[in-house]
Amino acid sequence: MEKVKVSIGWSGDNYSASIEDVDGIVVVTNKSLDKIMIDAKEALDFHIQSIIEDDPSHLPKHFITGDYQLVYDFTVSAILKRIDGIITRSALSKASGVNERQIGHYIQGEKEPRDTTKNKLLKGINQIMRNLSKEIPQYHQTA
Repeated sequence: MEKVKVSIGWSGDNYSASIEDVDGIVVVTNKSLDKIMIDAKEALDFHIQSIIEDDPSHLPKHFITGDYQLVYDFTVSAILKRIDGIITRSALSKASGVNERQIGHYIQGEKEPRDTTKNKLLKGINQIMRNLSKEIPQYHQTA
């Protein structure tokens, strides 16, 4: 099964998804992260069907047979936008060491963090998640 990369970002007003592994480029936007993933799949299906109807000779076989899987690659701004309001910017700043105001710029897609800053932010998010999982007791439901 072939993996097809879907790049998802945030541009201040909408999530955007682009797929470049197909003959041409498929691009969609939506305000909802969940919906953008659905829209990307539907747009890709439509694009593939159009190519098959016109001239499938340039289309890789896995698209024709449907033997592919979408793999999502999120920009830091898309990740930060998704968790904004779930994890406070203050908490993320404390966990990552990245300035809170700078985090705001990344969330809005106004600036793109350097790789070292991306790593700090992702490590900070993971640290917060680990801390939360330690703090929340495990409940077992009995019949």
